[in-house]
Amino acid sequence: MNFGSLFKNLANFQFPYTIESEPYHSTPLWDLYRGQRKKDSHDVTVFKAKCDGAAGSNCDELIMHAMHMIKVIRVPGICPLLDVFDSNGPDALFIVTEAVTPLSTALGEAGIGEAGLLLGLHDLFRLFQVLEPLFYIGNLSLENLFVDKQGNWVLFGLECCYEKAPEKFDRFKFKDYIKMWRGLHGFPPVADGAKSLDPSLIDAIALGELIEALFEAAKVRIPSDWGKYVQGLAQGRMTLTGFIQRVEQTATWRGNPLLPIYDELKLFHIKDAHSKLQIMQKFEQYYFRGGTRSLASQFTPGFIGQLIVPELVECLSWILNQENGLIVFNRTLVKLLTVVLSLVVEAREISELSEGMKDMLYLCSKLTDRQIRFVMLIFLPRLLEKFPKQLDFSGRIFPFYLQGMLDTDATLRLQTLKTIPYIIGELTERQLNNEILRSIAKTQVDANEEIRMWTVLTIVEISDRLSGVSNRDGVLATIYTKSLRDPSISTRLAALYGLKMSIGIFQVEVIANKVLTVIAPSLLDKDRVVRVRAKELFGLYLAKLEEEASLQFEKGEGEGESENESSDDHTAFLQRFEQGGYFARDLADIVDKFMTGLSVSPEDNLDSFGSTAAYGGFSTMSGDPTETLLGSGRWATPPASSAEPAEVVPEDDDAGWDAEDSSWDSTTTTPQETKPVRSSILSRPRQPQSTTRTAATPAAKRKPSILAGARRTPPAAAAPARGEKSILSRRPAGTLTATTPAEPEEDDWDSAW
Repeated sequence: MNFGSLFKNLANFQFPYTIESEPYHSTPLWDLYRGQRKKDSHDVTVFKAKCDGAAGSNCDELIMHAMHMIKVIRVPGICPLLDVFDSNGPDALFIVTEAVTPLSTALGEAGIGEAGLLLGLHDLFRLFQVLEPLFYIGNLSLENLFVDKQGNWVLFGLECCYEKAPEKFDRFKFKDYIKMWRGLHGFPPVADGAKSLDPSLIDAIALGELIEALFEAAKVRIPSDWGKYVQGLAQGRMTLTGFIQRVEQTATWRGNPLLPIYDELKLFHIKDAHSKLQIMQKFEQYYFRGGTRSLASQFTPGFIGQLIVPELVECLSWILNQENGLIVFNRTLVKLLTVVLSLVVEAREISELSEGMKDMLYLCSKLTDRQIRFVMLIFLPRLLEKFPKQLDFSGRIFPFYLQGMLDTDATLRLQTLKTIPYIIGELTERQLNNEILRSIAKTQVDANEEIRMWTVLTIVEISDRLSGVSNRDGVLATIYTKSLRDPSISTRLAALYGLKMSIGIFQVEVIANKVLTVIAPSLLDKDRVVRVRAKELFGLYLAKLEEEASLQFEKGEGEGESENESSDDHTAFLQRFEQGGYFARDLADIVDKFMTGLSVSPEDNLDSFGSTAAYGGFSTMSGDPTETLLGSGRWATPPASSAEPAEVVPEDDDAGWDAEDSSWDSTTTTPQETKPVRSSILSRPRQPQSTTRTAATPAAKRKPSILAGARRTPPAAAAPARGEKSILSRRPAGTLTATTPAEPEEDDWDSAW
């Protein structure tokens, strides 16, 4: 059809509707267009009459008859009529109704189940009970049935409908209309004497065939207690009224929990607030007790999203706006909130949240009632999953949501914690990296064991999204370290699981410096399962570290010659160390070099002992670790000569070590210089002792030294020749004073390692 000609026909008047250019459904007599009313954007369906000449000029008669009957019959169950435009005859006939969808389309796309079929047949039964005493429908079929926005089944297309009044009924024209209609829709022709043309049986037979077609299209078996009635109806052995009465007494019909209140739900829009609340309370009872919850996905599209949910939201809003409504209707409010949230997340037809639904959710999130907050937490993940970015969660819900992490009730804290992974996508970077992490830090030390375990599992879920944290590796390592020390086995296992799932996050430097040291204590855990898991995890991280080390080694093979020479020196050093006794041989080398430096030839100028040049051989030990140890002067000025040798007083073996340790000055190194090796007692002249003895330091208070095993006094040197002064005789009589005050030594093993 040329849609341009449609508007040419409308040129004589202002058409108050906007219409799409292409029809969304077509029948042999009608094209269906989606449209909107211009003044309020109300959705409508426009039926445009058409006739392709298949049945001659008589199809115009069918269309005009249908237009006449839809004006006459204005009862519930007939497609709601809004406007009719017929000024230009059948070629430009427009019938405007409420927005509808063909039932055949709904059956194929929505997957209506048995519960939805029963509610739809309930609509048809009520319509037939009204029409049967007054009219013959004549052309009842699946092609004539539609579904409105609220899921109600409605009838359109009364091309064969006739009043039963004798003065208005024309039997011959009625049969002609039926034959013509069946021919247009592809039904097989019928003989004049067939039951399907008998006015008293035609609607009953058509209903039997319709029920069989409905269950077949929905791919649902006809209920077993309906079988004989449907078969008798299709064969013309039962009247329409008798069939409805028998079916409504079957267990299938009476077992549907919504049918008893279905009529009240259809009149919900004309009830006052208290009556609506009473109806919703009945619906809530059937929803929880009658099995409706499992049937929610089987209803006709529109029944849940456009009829039940909006009315439930209206009831909840009315309760919340009442003074003391939360106290008076507390139990009702909690139950109705549970029903509406359950329906919203389960109904496939609801694809977006209405403004009324959003306002109700924002209002409920502010309430302090624990039951309401718990219900909100239960359905919050599914709401955010189904309706992403539709709620202003970060601005209007999150400030109140975070209070659940501090609630005194452990159940509420736990449920709040479990929902954190689902709200990450709705939060800002500041909320995620600051407020959420601070709250999790508190729950990690919660008194409840289950909360501590779920804290670790929550961190595992959101760890890959903490990209805004500057020190993410360190934060995660700290969290897992703390959890591995938890007394609860489940928390420790959760920490090991977290480390396993985070293996791709940690850098190799963090693995070497932190992660392996975190896992290592778990290898000695009291619980066998923890030990086994820790061993497996340790192997995974060690393998990753070895893989990175092999890559670094391969990269180092291509370096320059200086790197190779350095590697050769280090290799020789390691080979020397692996031969065993390294510490003893190194100490012996130091002693030899020291003794060599003390040997003085007769030609040496003994008066220049205080200068560095007097040490002779000390300056030739470049490149040796002991160069700094032996070649650096220990006094600021050379000691003065003594007129007579100092009196030799016996002393305790460890007195010199104690004095040495107390006068040692620690040297602070920088990354560019090597920390000086701490000198031993053998590298400096022995300091003279005072003739007045002090009490020896108790052994328990003496500081241990790394060279404790070598605290032996060197053997006495040979007596000097006549006229030759001994090197020991040049010691001053007085006590030497260091140029800087001695500072106590600290065992800073962390900086050393």
